[in-house]
Amino acid sequence: MENENIKTEIVVKNAKKGMRTRIILIVSAVCVAAGGVTAFLLLRNRNKGNRTVALPGNSISFVYNDGWFEKSSDLENQHLATLSAIMSYESQDPAEAVAMLTAMEYADVKQNGNAEILESSPKSVTVNVGHKVSDGDATLLAVSVRSSQYSLEWAGNMMVGKGAMHEGFKGARDEVLRYLKKYIAEQNITGRIKLWICGQGQAGAVSNLVAAYFADGGYGYFEGVTIDPEDVYGYTFGSPRTVVKGKLTKEAAGSVEAARQDAWYEADSPGDAYLYSGADAADVIDHTAKQFQGIYNYQHDFDFLAQMPLADWDYDLFGRNMQLDYSSLEDEMMTYLASFGKDSVDSYKKYAGDANYIWKTLDPNTFSFVEDTSVEESISQADMYKSRIDGMMHFVGSQENYVDGGYEKALTGLAGIYGVVGRDLRKAITDDSAAFYKAVLYSFVCYLEQWYKEEMGQELSDEEAMTLILTTILGYVTGETYDPETITVDDLLYVLSKYVVDHMEPQYDPEHPGDLTKVTGFTYSSKMAKMFFRMIRKQMEELILGENPNAEMYSLLVRCAYGKMEDKGNVSGPEPGKTSREQVFLLVSILFPSSDSEIGNVIGTDGKGTVRKLYEAAMPLILSGKDSEGKNVRYENLEAAADALVGNLFQRALKKLVKSGKLLPDDKKTQILNSYVKDIAENAGALREILCGLLLYSSGDTFDFEEWIRTTATFAGQRKAILYSHWPQFYAAWLMAADDLYPCEE
Repeated sequence: MENENIKTEIVVKNAKKGMRTRIILIVSAVCVAAGGVTAFLLLRNRNKGNRTVALPGNSISFVYNDGWFEKSSDLENQHLATLSAIMSYESQDPAEAVAMLTAMEYADVKQNGNAEILESSPKSVTVNVGHKVSDGDATLLAVSVRSSQYSLEWAGNMMVGKGAMHEGFKGARDEVLRYLKKYIAEQNITGRIKLWICGQGQAGAVSNLVAAYFADGGYGYFEGVTIDPEDVYGYTFGSPRTVVKGKLTKEAAGSVEAARQDAWYEADSPGDAYLYSGADAADVIDHTAKQFQGIYNYQHDFDFLAQMPLADWDYDLFGRNMQLDYSSLEDEMMTYLASFGKDSVDSYKKYAGDANYIWKTLDPNTFSFVEDTSVEESISQADMYKSRIDGMMHFVGSQENYVDGGYEKALTGLAGIYGVVGRDLRKAITDDSAAFYKAVLYSFVCYLEQWYKEEMGQELSDEEAMTLILTTILGYVTGETYDPETITVDDLLYVLSKYVVDHMEPQYDPEHPGDLTKVTGFTYSSKMAKMFFRMIRKQMEELILGENPNAEMYSLLVRCAYGKMEDKGNVSGPEPGKTSREQVFLLVSILFPSSDSEIGNVIGTDGKGTVRKLYEAAMPLILSGKDSEGKNVRYENLEAAADALVGNLFQRALKKLVKSGKLLPDDKKTQILNSYVKDIAENAGALREILCGLLLYSSGDTFDFEEWIRTTATFAGQRKAILYSHWPQFYAAWLMAADDLYPCEE
């Protein structure tokens, strides 16, 4: 009857709040009539012992009851779930985490060493723990793992490994286990213990593994204490998956690594290695077995990060997966979300929730994402995420290939750098505009070649792919159609020149208005034109004479489009600027005579050679460049050049941060980031593939550039939703809205 009572209580809690009291009375009467006296008493007295607590300096009040830990953990308690979600939110700030545990009258609240440093370590977490006497003679350990506000911990998310347990989360789990063993010994805790542990996101994954360790009896790791599965209360929110179904042995689950000694882990919890060698060490664990039923994993369909690692790799979580769907309570949820701050409400309204996304596309003038009016239907956030995960995994494949193919190292490096200097590094990379756009272009060309081969069974040469991408981009920007088979160099120079100069105006020195030699810069009406101009300027700077190469380049482009500077903006076609373009071609043929290169022959003096032939002739130059040390190098093909460009971008960006003082040259953090940049450079191809798959991939037998742009723009335009839909306050607000103990007043 007790289980039936719990199910009844859940129904009551999810009913509209105005009806709850009447439903409780009706259900109670039915229970009594059926002889369910125990159930009636539980319903009538379920709020007995509740305390409402408000944290100092915090707008959030919560309800706490020691009696919740007197029931077996496998009886779902939504009140405890709500409290755990709030505690997961508070754990982001070490001081608030301690304050909350103290407010609930837990004694000797302690934190491990990671709470004292800003940049922690991969495979690490900050853990907060306190204890009190519970249920007569048991010691209740309350543990919160820091959720969000990560730094290097981001890297640990990507360290999946080849084993049956996520390698990064296991390393963090072992750090928590060593710390709890130390805490139990220092507090002289013996006998029966209970564990209440919670966390969100990465902290949820660690909490899931720690709770499972205790629920499976503790493997003899903790001395002088006894642990029963019904005494383990584990609550996770938006947790990534932790274990591979049907592969984890008792030995692997029960063994604990020793404290790590290298510089990354100087704050690691001390402790020796522990090897579980019981008679059942070889037994395979059922992650949903009865002993794990006190572990509850709250999730929703549009939490992108909670869908990693893939279910296709047979990854799952210990315990029960609790799917959230409180769409009928959204108005109430917004009320509770407001208690976490206006930013939380605004972020939810703009990005989160299982909304349908209007398809977007890229506006080439503003270089921004705008609504794509050519597509009438929308796509749900959950479906968008599924399609992007499928695209990413199209290249990654199996868990083993994720490790062996370099994807793990590349993503670990990217996540680690992002966690520490994400915004500064992103700016340093994009400020290196010519190299950045070149790296993007080359990467896109390589992706096109791979897509054509896999989807259409057609091999594209580097030259063919370059021409196809160039003409497609030009057509997308100008609204015209260009045939990649026949477009000439003269056509290309005219189209580029006209587009660029039509979207830019020189800025003059105020004392010399109209004097091109005194140009101080340009005003652009199109960011695409700005990008094109900078790329052309960078590629042509060695050919341009004069003290003001920007002005010389601008003047040349105007003449190539219109013939004369004073005719800029007048109606024109290719002919008015033909003379100036022929001067360019003549100069190129002089600089690249046929004895040294085929470029001069292809271009001639009139530019009538095709762009594809030009790429074929220019490929030796395209494949030449400088490495991260500035030395000249020749790449074997475009793929190798693209990977080198990606690696060099990261390396140069990190050097800029050191030079600017944002990073100290000999600092431990800088050394760690340098190692990550090295991993990215060595596995740039894997990073390129996984990012292209995430942003672009769709199967088919037609090259549809606009569809690729639409997919990228729609997903990237809502990229913030990946984090906002994962935020701990959203989980807390949902649970508060469905919990009849809220709103609460102190």
